[in-house]
Amino acid sequence: MDPSSPGMSIGDLLYQGEKYLVSRGIEEPSLNSKILLSHALGLEGDDLLSKLNGAAKAESEEAFGGGQDVTASGATLDLKQALFTWGKIPAAIRVARSGRMLAEDELRLYRQTAVRLVTGAFFDVLLAREIDPEVRGGLLLHAKLLYAIGDEKEGVPLLSEAISKGEGGAEALYTYINWMERLGRRQEGTDFIEKLAAEFPDPPDDLLGAMGWLAFLSGDYPKAASKWEKIADQAEAGRYSLYLARIHKNTGELQKAENWSKVGMGSGSEGDRRLAALELADIYTARGRVSAAVGVLEDILKQNPEDFEALNAIGLIEMGKENPKKAGDYFRKATETGEARPEGWNNLGLVLRASGDHKGAEEKYKKALAADPNFAPALKNLAILYDKYMGRFSEAIALYENYLKIRPTDEEAQKWLKASQRQAGGGQ
Repeated sequence: MDPSSPGMSIGDLLYQGEKYLVSRGIEEPSLNSKILLSHALGLEGDDLLSKLNGAAKAESEEAFGGGQDVTASGATLDLKQALFTWGKIPAAIRVARSGRMLAEDELRLYRQTAVRLVTGAFFDVLLAREIDPEVRGGLLLHAKLLYAIGDEKEGVPLLSEAISKGEGGAEALYTYINWMERLGRRQEGTDFIEKLAAEFPDPPDDLLGAMGWLAFLSGDYPKAASKWEKIADQAEAGRYSLYLARIHKNTGELQKAENWSKVGMGSGSEGDRRLAALELADIYTARGRVSAAVGVLEDILKQNPEDFEALNAIGLIEMGKENPKKAGDYFRKATETGEARPEGWNNLGLVLRASGDHKGAEEKYKKALAADPNFAPALKNLAILYDKYMGRFSEAIALYENYLKIRPTDEEAQKWLKASQRQAGGGQ
């Protein structure tokens, strides 16, 4: 069955997606098929079928202008009808972005099929019936759909026109900047934004945000901070709070960093608020307020007892307090969360080495390197273990050399490499 067929139903899509995923050896194909399709619809995965099955026939008919024989079954409800009924106009944009970012080849093909299907539905149904370029917002929506399918020839001029007419605010500006980044035309984007800003004695908040983002992308973090901190609207400024916290932390302005982290904890998505809380805990630790840091991290763990970053961070704090048993407990929990992350194994190795369990430490460092063969801390720690504690100099030399390919300016490691080479007879 052709996925772009107007008669392709939700049930058909789920079935075809599951068959494809099975053919590519993907685990839990039924679940992943639902997840992929839920992206296309802009729905929560667990909510997909319940929303489809709960769709009122009258609502669907009213949205379509009446006349269609629409049932509430997920197996017969047409995708275009579902999109139209629930007003999921941004869905094509979200799924297209997700498809571009997705790294796994075996999933990308089906995601691209979903992109074609959804964007096709928009152009066939929504653009024809909903988008009037003369209506405020019409230009931006049309341009964003062109962005979703990568049509820069028509889309970039259309988006520039929308911005020049004052449509879309920050959303239009960020779409434009991201498009210029994708095309490798950052300077063109910068020139366009700065030309717009020059028309105002005091640039409005959306332009300040865009100018700050361009500076950030270029690595000029002080300039980015100076633009973002001029934004008058606190909700708009909150979009950049995490970046501002990190910029100020890296420049040693810890009070400013703390303030912006707290702003971030009160704005944005749940994921953004979690990241701001982790940042605040790190800043508290840097300021010596470890009890406050642990309190923030424990609040994160109340929401998710298997949060890797929170468990690992408390473990590091306990190490700093010279509580190796507590530290080991947290690192061990971090390694049991199911995330293939090297940090927990590496830190657990440090605890075991400090307790004299060199074989146990070796095992944990090797697990860290199994998760990431280029994880520099584990390379260095295993080299130190072989060099200083186990007398396995040849193996230490190879690890030091690999580590120094990643961190070539580490003078301490350079010194220890030479010492190991002398211990091994200078043979490597």
